[in-house]
Amino acid sequence: MLLSVLPLLLSVANAFAPPGSSSPSRYIGDEGLQYLHKNFPTEKYLAIDDPNGLLQPILIPRVPDTDGIREVQKFITDFVSTQTYSEGEVPGWDVQLDVFQEDTPIKENVTFTNILVKRDPPNAKKGHTGYITIAAHYDTLIKPEGFVGAIDSAVPCALMLYTIKAIDEAITRKWKEMKAEPDRFSEHEKTTGIQFLFFDGEEAFHSWSDTDSTYGSRHLAQLMDQTYNEVNSARQTWLAEMEYLVLLDLIGHKDTYIPSFFRNTHWQYEVFASLEQRIRDIGLSARMDEKETIFTEGKPAFFRGAVIGDDHLPFLHRGVPVLHLIPSHFPPVWHKIDDNAKNLHFPDISEWGLLTSSFVANQLRVGDWIVDYPDANEMREQREKEEKAQREQAQKKKIPNGKKVPRAARRRGAML
Repeated sequence: MLLSVLPLLLSVANAFAPPGSSSPSRYIGDEGLQYLHKNFPTEKYLAIDDPNGLLQPILIPRVPDTDGIREVQKFITDFVSTQTYSEGEVPGWDVQLDVFQEDTPIKENVTFTNILVKRDPPNAKKGHTGYITIAAHYDTLIKPEGFVGAIDSAVPCALMLYTIKAIDEAITRKWKEMKAEPDRFSEHEKTTGIQFLFFDGEEAFHSWSDTDSTYGSRHLAQLMDQTYNEVNSARQTWLAEMEYLVLLDLIGHKDTYIPSFFRNTHWQYEVFASLEQRIRDIGLSARMDEKETIFTEGKPAFFRGAVIGDDHLPFLHRGVPVLHLIPSHFPPVWHKIDDNAKNLHFPDISEWGLLTSSFVANQLRVGDWIVDYPDANEMREQREKEEKAQREQAQKKKIPNGKKVPRAARRRGAML
């Protein structure tokens, strides 16, 4: 990535509320955070030196069109294919490869492979489903030789795999109920899925430029923008199916601060900030010794007059809302051979694991389905009955004699 001055695409909207609606109880609560922390320990899944974890197998040179990146491709796709909790009752994880060739300044016909991991809600219709999209690049620089790109971006890729693992069961439990009783769920919930994008070819081969960088994201954004759904689709192109893009980069070093770059995704930034504060408040933070937080809840937003050159730009320029999670000041190991396992900071990685997984759980409204205990379904049903009764009571508009106000009169605002 490269810091360059570019026009900001900022929304003039004043409100940062998320789209759609659902019961507040479906957002992740403290019990859900505690459950993720206990049942998906980052010490097990994101340990820096564990060959059986999700991070160490990615910490190898991953230059495009080499054995190294093909090894990591296989690791990612093999891992996702083992997440089969759904057992066919509702859609599971679907893996697609976007393979293409392009000339670079130093070599012709380089093969690039983007990895797309997607999960659809039950009864999803192509062209009518929107996707929360989390992304990172998984390639590395050609030089210096032996560069493994720990923060750039092995850790972000491992965080995405961890999130898939952590939320899989909750998504399945909710979507089974959604399939059986669709009327209990909002239209937004029934038409929202999740996808993870692993971009190839983010790094320049010779010198960063518009044509020598972001090979994978440029190709995929164009492909999605030019691939049309059926004429009567609510979302005319594959690109229009993206609700927003969350791009992770340069994560895993100590003391990294993330600013809010774009006004139209600041509400999502605030979700991360709120989750981080709650994680600290209930004693789950791995960074309790750190005074500074990663995000800044409630403080003035920092909308920069410059945009960092990265994989989000091909999507941003096509109108996709972007939450760019990258430090405002690049860590000192950036693009150096020192960007390796030795210079990673596990407390930060651990914090990010819980943050990323809880953010996705929150946005998919699977809070009630994170915690798996015997009375969970009964408690959900009781709460939903109470909420339904409250809604019905609020909708009843009666005049003093007990007669209902006619609909036509209510529309006109007539007084009876």
